[in-house]
Amino acid sequence: MQLSCQIKRLVQTRREGVYWDFKRQHHTNKTDLLHDILCLANADHDGDRYLIFGVEDGTMEFHDLTKDENRTNQVNLLSFLKDNQGKFAENCYPDLHLEKVTLEGNELDVLTISNSLKKPFYLLERIEGVRAYHIYSRVVDTNTPKDKSASPGQIEQMWRARFGLDQPPLRRAKTFLADCEGWEFDTQDNGNGLWWHKVFPEFTIRIENSTFDCTQEWTRGEIVKDQNFSALYSLLYHQTRLARIHWVSFDDRKKSMVAPKWEPCLTSRFYYYERDSIEFAMQVFHAHHNGADHSKGLRAPTGSVDIPIASSNEIGAFLATQTTHKPDEVSTDPAEQYNLFLKNQRAFQKWRP
Repeated sequence: MQLSCQIKRLVQTRREGVYWDFKRQHHTNKTDLLHDILCLANADHDGDRYLIFGVEDGTMEFHDLTKDENRTNQVNLLSFLKDNQGKFAENCYPDLHLEKVTLEGNELDVLTISNSLKKPFYLLERIEGVRAYHIYSRVVDTNTPKDKSASPGQIEQMWRARFGLDQPPLRRAKTFLADCEGWEFDTQDNGNGLWWHKVFPEFTIRIENSTFDCTQEWTRGEIVKDQNFSALYSLLYHQTRLARIHWVSFDDRKKSMVAPKWEPCLTSRFYYYERDSIEFAMQVFHAHHNGADHSKGLRAPTGSVDIPIASSNEIGAFLATQTTHKPDEVSTDPAEQYNLFLKNQRAFQKWRP
Protein backbone atom coordinates (compact mmCIF):
# COMPACT_ATOMS: atom_id res chain seq x y z
CA MET A 1 0.00 0.00 0.00
CA GLN A 2 2.81 2.43 0.85
CA LEU A 3 4.56 1.70 -2.46
CA SER A 4 1.29 2.14 -4.39
CA CYS A 5 0.79 5.58 -2.84
CA GLN A 6 4.36 6.57 -3.66
CA ILE A 7 4.06 5.47 -7.32
CA LYS A 8 0.67 7.18 -7.66
CA ARG A 9 2.24 10.41 -6.43
CA LEU A 10 5.07 10.11 -8.95
CA VAL A 11 2.65 9.42 -11.82
CA GLN A 12 0.67 12.50 -10.83
CA THR A 13 3.77 14.68 -11.30
CA ARG A 14 3.46 13.85 -15.05
CA ARG A 15 7.24 13.95 -15.44
CA GLU A 16 10.36 11.97 -14.66
CA GLY A 17 12.83 12.98 -11.96
CA VAL A 18 16.24 12.33 -10.53
CA TYR A 19 15.10 9.20 -8.68
CA TRP A 20 12.27 7.86 -10.82
CA ASP A 21 11.97 6.80 -14.46
CA PHE A 22 8.94 5.63 -16.47
CA LYS A 23 9.05 2.86 -19.07
CA ARG A 24 6.22 1.95 -21.47
CA GLN A 25 7.37 -1.67 -21.35
CA HIS A 26 10.21 -3.82 -20.14
CA HIS A 27 13.64 -3.55 -21.74
CA THR A 28 14.37 -5.67 -24.80
CA ASN A 29 17.84 -6.46 -23.46
CA LYS A 30 19.49 -6.71 -20.06
CA THR A 31 22.27 -4.22 -20.77
CA ASP A 32 19.85 -1.32 -21.30
CA LEU A 33 18.20 -2.33 -18.04
CA LEU A 34 21.59 -2.45 -16.30
CA HIS A 35 22.43 1.05 -17.57
CA ASP A 36 19.15 2.41 -16.15
CA ILE A 37 19.76 0.64 -12.83
CA LEU A 38 23.28 2.06 -12.47
CA CYS A 39 22.12 5.59 -13.36
CA LEU A 40 19.36 5.52 -10.76
CA ALA A 41 21.49 3.76 -8.11
CA ASN A 42 24.16 6.48 -8.38
CA ALA A 43 21.74 9.42 -8.53
CA ASP A 44 22.07 12.18 -5.94
CA HIS A 45 19.04 11.32 -3.80
CA ASP A 46 18.63 10.34 -0.16
CA GLY A 47 16.09 7.55 -0.52
CA ASP A 48 14.88 4.70 -2.70
CA ARG A 49 14.79 5.01 -6.50
CA TYR A 50 12.12 3.63 -8.85
CA LEU A 51 12.02 2.22 -12.39
CA ILE A 52 8.31 2.08 -13.24
CA PHE A 53 7.15 -0.19 -16.08
CA GLY A 54 3.78 0.23 -17.76
CA VAL A 55 3.63 4.04 -17.94
CA GLU A 56 4.40 6.05 -21.10
CA ASP A 57 6.74 8.92 -20.37
CA GLY A 58 5.24 12.23 -21.51
CA THR A 59 1.63 11.14 -22.04
CA MET A 60 1.47 9.24 -18.72
CA GLU A 61 -0.75 6.64 -20.42
CA PHE A 62 -0.90 3.17 -18.88
CA HIS A 63 0.07 0.16 -20.98
CA ASP A 64 -0.86 -3.48 -20.53
CA LEU A 65 2.17 -5.47 -19.38
CA THR A 66 0.46 -8.85 -19.61
CA LYS A 67 1.24 -8.91 -23.36
CA ASP A 68 4.83 -7.74 -22.93
CA GLU A 69 7.02 -10.63 -24.13
CA ASN A 70 10.07 -9.04 -22.50
CA ARG A 71 8.46 -8.88 -19.07
CA THR A 72 10.82 -10.26 -16.44
CA ASN A 73 10.69 -11.11 -12.74
CA GLN A 74 12.91 -10.61 -9.73
CA VAL A 75 14.48 -14.06 -9.94
CA ASN A 76 15.71 -13.43 -13.49
CA LEU A 77 16.98 -9.97 -12.58
CA LEU A 78 18.93 -11.22 -9.58
CA SER A 79 20.31 -14.13 -11.61
CA PHE A 80 21.60 -11.68 -14.22
CA LEU A 81 23.32 -9.57 -11.56
CA LYS A 82 24.76 -12.55 -9.69
CA ASP A 83 26.06 -14.09 -12.92
CA ASN A 84 27.95 -10.84 -13.55
CA GLN A 85 28.87 -10.05 -9.94
CA GLY A 86 32.59 -10.41 -10.58
CA LYS A 87 32.42 -7.62 -13.16
CA PHE A 88 31.25 -5.07 -10.57
CA ALA A 89 33.72 -3.05 -8.52
CA GLU A 90 34.15 -4.76 -5.14
CA ASN A 91 31.73 -7.46 -6.39
CA CYS A 92 28.99 -5.08 -5.26
CA TYR A 93 25.83 -4.35 -7.23
CA PRO A 94 22.69 -2.40 -6.22
CA ASP A 95 20.09 -3.99 -3.97
CA LEU A 96 16.76 -4.12 -5.79
CA HIS A 97 13.25 -5.52 -5.56
CA LEU A 98 10.65 -5.97 -8.32
CA GLU A 99 6.98 -6.08 -7.46
CA LYS A 100 3.56 -5.48 -8.96
CA VAL A 101 1.48 -2.40 -8.19
CA THR A 102 -2.09 -1.72 -9.33
CA LEU A 103 -3.12 1.87 -10.17
CA GLU A 104 -6.57 2.71 -11.54
CA GLY A 105 -7.05 -0.92 -12.47
CA ASN A 106 -3.72 -1.10 -14.32
CA GLU A 107 -0.99 -3.51 -13.29
CA LEU A 108 2.46 -1.94 -13.21
CA ASP A 109 5.86 -3.41 -12.39
CA VAL A 110 8.01 -1.33 -10.05
CA LEU A 111 11.71 -1.97 -9.65
CA THR A 112 12.78 -0.41 -6.35
CA ILE A 113 16.51 0.29 -6.10
CA SER A 114 17.53 0.77 -2.49
CA ASN A 115 19.58 3.77 -1.44
CA SER A 116 23.09 2.67 -0.55
CA LEU A 117 26.27 4.15 0.86
CA LYS A 118 28.18 1.78 -1.43
CA LYS A 119 27.75 4.07 -4.42
CA PRO A 120 29.25 4.74 -6.86
CA PHE A 121 28.36 1.40 -8.45
CA TYR A 122 30.35 0.71 -11.62
CA LEU A 123 31.84 -2.11 -13.71
CA LEU A 124 35.41 -3.35 -13.90
CA GLU A 125 34.60 -5.33 -17.05
CA ARG A 126 32.40 -4.19 -19.91
CA ILE A 127 28.95 -5.76 -20.35
CA GLU A 128 28.14 -5.06 -23.99
CA GLY A 129 27.33 -1.32 -24.23
CA VAL A 130 27.77 -0.66 -20.50
CA ARG A 131 31.41 0.31 -20.19
CA ALA A 132 33.99 -0.53 -17.56
CA TYR A 133 35.21 2.25 -15.23
CA HIS A 134 32.39 4.55 -16.39
CA ILE A 135 30.35 5.95 -13.51
CA TYR A 136 26.79 6.60 -14.61
CA SER A 137 24.24 8.84 -12.90
CA ARG A 138 21.34 11.21 -13.67
CA VAL A 139 20.90 14.96 -14.06
CA VAL A 140 17.28 15.75 -13.22
CA ASP A 141 15.51 13.27 -15.57
CA THR A 142 18.38 12.42 -17.93
CA ASN A 143 20.76 9.46 -17.70
CA THR A 144 24.47 9.68 -18.35
CA PRO A 145 25.00 8.30 -21.91
CA LYS A 146 26.61 4.86 -22.10
CA ASP A 147 29.74 6.24 -23.75
CA LYS A 148 30.16 9.02 -21.17
CA SER A 149 30.77 9.26 -17.46
CA ALA A 150 29.14 11.42 -14.80
CA SER A 151 30.69 14.84 -14.22
CA PRO A 152 33.63 15.17 -11.80
CA GLY A 153 31.34 17.07 -9.42
CA GLN A 154 28.78 14.25 -9.40
CA ILE A 155 31.44 11.62 -8.83
CA GLU A 156 33.00 13.63 -6.00
CA GLN A 157 29.58 13.91 -4.36
CA MET A 158 29.13 10.11 -4.52
CA TRP A 159 32.44 9.51 -2.74
CA ARG A 160 31.67 12.21 -0.17
CA ALA A 161 28.36 10.49 0.53
CA ARG A 162 30.09 7.12 0.78
CA PHE A 163 32.47 8.41 3.44
CA GLY A 164 29.78 10.48 5.16
CA LEU A 165 31.70 13.74 4.74
CA ASP A 166 28.53 15.84 4.32
CA GLN A 167 26.75 14.33 7.31
CA PRO A 168 26.64 15.39 10.99
CA PRO A 169 28.92 13.35 13.28
CA LEU A 170 26.26 10.98 14.66
CA ARG A 171 25.04 10.04 11.21
CA ARG A 172 28.63 9.53 10.06
CA ALA A 173 29.21 7.31 13.06
CA LYS A 174 26.22 5.13 12.07
CA THR A 175 27.67 4.84 8.59
CA PHE A 176 31.06 3.82 9.93
CA LEU A 177 29.54 1.26 12.32
CA ALA A 178 28.04 -0.51 9.29
CA ASP A 179 31.62 -1.00 8.04
CA CYS A 180 32.50 -3.44 10.81
CA GLU A 181 35.98 -4.18 9.45
CA GLY A 182 36.86 -0.49 9.30
CA TRP A 183 37.78 -0.36 13.00
CA GLU A 184 40.79 -1.34 15.12
CA PHE A 185 40.66 -2.47 18.75
CA ASP A 186 43.15 -1.65 21.49
CA THR A 187 43.34 -2.11 25.26
CA GLN A 188 44.00 1.07 27.21
CA ASP A 189 46.33 1.39 30.20
CA ASN A 190 43.37 1.23 32.57
CA GLY A 191 42.34 -2.12 31.08
CA ASN A 192 39.26 -0.81 29.28
CA GLY A 193 38.79 -1.43 25.58
CA LEU A 194 38.92 1.19 22.85
CA TRP A 195 37.83 0.98 19.21
CA TRP A 196 39.04 3.58 16.70
CA HIS A 197 38.14 4.05 13.06
CA LYS A 198 41.03 3.28 10.71
CA VAL A 199 40.34 6.12 8.24
CA PHE A 200 38.79 8.65 10.63
CA PRO A 201 40.43 7.97 14.03
CA GLU A 202 38.64 10.97 15.55
CA PHE A 203 35.72 8.52 15.89
CA THR A 204 36.27 6.19 18.83
CA ILE A 205 34.24 3.75 20.92
CA ARG A 206 35.20 3.38 24.57
CA ILE A 207 34.05 0.49 26.72
CA GLU A 208 33.10 1.74 30.18
CA ASN A 209 31.70 0.25 33.36
CA SER A 210 28.01 0.60 34.04
CA THR A 211 25.63 0.39 36.96
CA PHE A 212 22.58 -0.25 34.75
CA ASP A 213 20.22 -3.05 35.69
CA CYS A 214 20.98 -6.22 33.69
CA THR A 215 18.17 -8.54 34.81
CA GLN A 216 15.46 -7.47 32.38
CA GLU A 217 12.86 -9.92 31.14
CA TRP A 218 14.74 -10.53 27.90
CA THR A 219 17.71 -12.05 29.77
CA ARG A 220 15.80 -13.94 32.46
CA GLY A 221 15.44 -17.09 30.40
CA GLU A 222 19.20 -17.51 29.95
CA ILE A 223 21.22 -15.67 32.59
CA VAL A 224 23.16 -17.07 35.51
CA LYS A 225 22.30 -14.23 37.85
CA ASP A 226 25.64 -14.04 39.64
CA GLN A 227 27.63 -13.91 36.40
CA ASN A 228 25.87 -11.41 34.16
CA PHE A 229 27.13 -7.85 34.00
CA SER A 230 26.36 -4.53 32.35
CA ALA A 231 28.65 -2.16 30.44
CA LEU A 232 28.53 0.87 28.16
CA TYR A 233 29.77 1.79 24.72
CA SER A 234 30.64 5.50 24.65
CA LEU A 235 30.70 6.70 21.05
CA LEU A 236 32.95 9.76 20.73
CA TYR A 237 33.81 12.29 18.03
CA HIS A 238 37.09 13.84 19.16
CA GLN A 239 36.22 14.48 22.83
CA THR A 240 32.50 14.94 22.29
CA ARG A 241 30.29 12.06 23.36
CA LEU A 242 27.71 11.31 20.67
CA ALA A 243 25.95 8.45 22.45
CA ARG A 244 26.15 6.08 25.41
CA ILE A 245 24.85 2.64 24.56
CA HIS A 246 24.04 0.02 27.17
CA TRP A 247 25.01 -3.62 26.60
CA VAL A 248 24.78 -6.71 28.75
CA SER A 249 26.67 -9.99 29.05
CA PHE A 250 24.57 -12.94 30.21
CA ASP A 251 24.26 -16.75 30.26
CA ASP A 252 27.37 -17.14 32.42
CA ARG A 253 29.17 -14.57 30.21
CA LYS A 254 28.81 -16.76 27.13
CA LYS A 255 26.45 -14.30 25.39
CA SER A 256 26.10 -10.55 25.04
CA MET A 257 24.05 -7.98 23.18
CA VAL A 258 23.18 -4.30 23.10
CA ALA A 259 20.17 -3.73 25.33
CA PRO A 260 17.06 -3.27 23.16
CA LYS A 261 14.51 -0.49 23.52
CA TRP A 262 11.20 -1.25 25.16
CA GLU A 263 7.63 0.02 25.36
CA PRO A 264 4.92 -0.78 27.92
CA CYS A 265 2.74 -3.66 26.73
CA LEU A 266 0.05 -5.38 28.78
CA THR A 267 1.47 -5.31 32.30
CA SER A 268 5.02 -5.90 31.13
CA ARG A 269 7.27 -4.68 28.31
CA PHE A 270 7.77 -5.27 24.61
CA TYR A 271 11.43 -5.25 23.52
CA TYR A 272 12.76 -4.35 20.06
CA TYR A 273 15.54 -2.65 18.10
CA GLU A 274 14.51 0.44 16.17
CA ARG A 275 15.80 -0.12 12.64
CA ASP A 276 17.45 3.26 12.02
CA SER A 277 18.70 3.85 15.56
CA ILE A 278 22.28 4.17 16.71
CA GLU A 279 21.55 1.35 19.20
CA PHE A 280 20.72 -1.07 16.39
CA ALA A 281 23.78 0.03 14.42
CA MET A 282 25.88 -0.73 17.49
CA GLN A 283 24.17 -4.12 17.95
CA VAL A 284 25.15 -5.09 14.39
CA PHE A 285 28.71 -3.97 15.11
CA HIS A 286 28.74 -5.78 18.47
CA ALA A 287 27.37 -9.02 17.00
CA HIS A 288 29.90 -8.97 14.16
CA HIS A 289 32.89 -8.63 16.45
CA ASN A 290 31.55 -11.21 18.90
CA GLY A 291 30.98 -13.74 16.13
CA ALA A 292 27.25 -14.26 16.79
CA ASP A 293 23.99 -12.34 17.16
CA HIS A 294 22.73 -13.31 20.59
CA SER A 295 19.54 -11.27 20.18
CA LYS A 296 18.26 -14.13 18.01
CA GLY A 297 16.97 -17.42 19.35
CA LEU A 298 16.67 -16.46 23.02
CA ARG A 299 15.81 -19.62 24.93
CA ALA A 300 12.26 -20.07 26.15
CA PRO A 301 10.33 -22.95 27.79
CA THR A 302 8.89 -23.79 24.37
CA GLY A 303 10.84 -22.81 21.30
CA SER A 304 12.73 -19.51 21.23
CA VAL A 305 12.12 -15.81 20.63
CA ASP A 306 13.98 -13.01 18.91
CA ILE A 307 14.39 -9.34 19.67
CA PRO A 308 12.76 -7.98 16.48
CA ILE A 309 14.04 -5.16 14.29
CA ALA A 310 11.30 -2.72 13.34
CA SER A 311 10.52 0.87 12.44
CA SER A 312 8.90 3.22 14.93
CA ASN A 313 5.72 3.18 12.78
CA GLU A 314 5.54 -0.61 13.00
CA ILE A 315 5.97 -0.54 16.76
CA GLY A 316 3.25 2.09 17.16
CA ALA A 317 0.84 0.13 14.96
CA PHE A 318 1.47 -3.08 16.88
CA LEU A 319 1.07 -1.51 20.32
CA ALA A 320 -2.22 0.04 19.21
CA THR A 321 -3.60 -3.50 18.87
CA GLN A 322 -2.64 -4.45 22.43
CA THR A 323 -4.39 -3.80 25.72
CA THR A 324 -3.60 -0.31 27.03
CA HIS A 325 -0.77 -0.28 29.53
CA LYS A 326 -1.71 0.99 33.00
CA PRO A 327 1.19 1.90 35.32
CA ASP A 328 -0.69 0.84 38.45
CA GLU A 329 -1.12 -2.67 37.02
CA VAL A 330 2.54 -3.40 36.26
CA SER A 331 3.55 -6.87 37.34
CA THR A 332 6.47 -7.04 39.77
CA ASP A 333 6.68 -10.82 39.89
CA PRO A 334 9.78 -11.94 37.90
CA ALA A 335 8.21 -15.18 36.66
CA GLU A 336 5.05 -13.40 35.50
CA GLN A 337 7.09 -10.62 33.87
CA TYR A 338 9.08 -13.19 31.92
CA ASN A 339 5.96 -15.04 30.76
CA LEU A 340 4.41 -11.75 29.64
CA PHE A 341 7.62 -10.87 27.83
CA LEU A 342 7.38 -14.12 25.85
CA LYS A 343 3.71 -13.44 25.12
CA ASN A 344 4.44 -9.92 23.86
CA GLN A 345 7.35 -10.98 21.64
CA ARG A 346 5.36 -13.81 20.09
CA ALA A 347 2.32 -11.58 19.63
CA PHE A 348 4.45 -9.22 17.53
CA GLN A 349 5.81 -12.09 15.44
CA LYS A 350 2.26 -13.24 14.77
CA TRP A 351 0.99 -9.70 14.07
CA ARG A 352 3.77 -8.76 11.69
CA PRO A 353 2.88 -9.50 8.03
